[in-house]
Amino acid sequence: KEIAIERIEKELLRNQAIITGWTEQHAKIKARIVNIVNDKQDSLRLEMLKYPMLRFDMLIEKSLVDDFITNTAWQAARSTDIISEFDYDLILKLTNAYSLQEIIMDKTLMKLLDLYFDTEAHNMDNFDPTLLQLQLRFQELVGQEHLMQQLYREAIDELRDGETIN
Repeated sequence: KEIAIERIEKELLRNQAIITGWTEQHAKIKARIVNIVNDKQDSLRLEMLKYPMLRFDMLIEKSLVDDFITNTAWQAARSTDIISEFDYDLILKLTNAYSLQEIIMDKTLMKLLDLYFDTEAHNMDNFDPTLLQLQLRFQELVGQEHLMQQLYREAIDELRDGETIN
């Protein structure tokens, strides 16, 4: 049980650092998109409109995700049923954190990638609607990442609280 708790804490701390980096990067992308959507004379907007297809690389600058958050320690604890020895509040906080993490990875980021690979999104006749969709999706992503940071903090605090261990 102690080893499982230690490994989960390390995993959450690593994931927390990754999400912090993602949030900074994604908030910058969101701000760029908001400027392009709101200001028809935005310099980046005008530059992007020179190309025959949408240049996502001009918005993102580097990759959308530069590292992966993991759930290996959590899955190991669940599969060995060691979590049955954890306090209910700890299980609840860990479940909340890992559930949102899964939503971000499997749903929110995938919807962004779906838009990225959608051929209609690259049609410059759809420039404004596509940018509006990107703005909405990045707003959701950044919001989820802020909540993710909070859930990580709560789970880590609960892990470190000696009273959570039965």
